[in-house]
Amino acid sequence: MYPEDDDTDRFDRTLSVRRLPTSPGTEVADKRAAERRQSNTRILSVTLIVIAILYIARTVLVPIALAILFSFLLTPIVRFLERSFLRRT
Repeated sequence: MYPEDDDTDRFDRTLSVRRLPTSPGTEVADKRAAERRQSNTRILSVTLIVIAILYIARTVLVPIALAILFSFLLTPIVRFLERSFLRRT
């Protein structure tokens, strides 16, 4: 398969070898390019679907996100007030 190799072991069958055969292998390159295009198309379509869902659900998600943000921001103040003169009743 590789005329420049003189050794008799079959290391060309391992996964670590990245060399393509010297015979015409344009099908392999075309297949890889097609797989990349499909992958890029899937990523783009999933991204657009997620953005559309977030855009539609913004009336619900924005108040929830603000509530979570305010809870994180107000936790130190509440903890200080609970430890000082304002106790939980």
